[in-house]
Amino acid sequence: MKTCSKCGETKDRDQFYPRPKAKDGLRSDCKLCSAEVARKWQEANPDRHRNNAAKWKAANPEQGDITLRIGADTAIRQDENGEQSLVRWPVSS
Repeated sequence: MKTCSKCGETKDRDQFYPRPKAKDGLRSDCKLCSAEVARKWQEANPDRHRNNAAKWKAANPEQGDITLRIGADTAIRQDENGEQSLVRWPVSS
């Protein structure tokens, strides 16, 4: 168990992203708080976010288009034919 530095809630260790340089190997803010910080940054910096997303997409064409991220380990992806599929990947804890 670990307490989030942003929301103050005590959560399981799998609710925190890894940070190798931290003493316990985890970030101090939980995944939900981290996502909220990222969302606010994206809203405040739409041009930079769009540019960063375009660079990532160009560097990772095998990843396809993630049209909607619905969790830390799940997204809906749309392929070149418009077919949508649910995608899951492992989240390290």
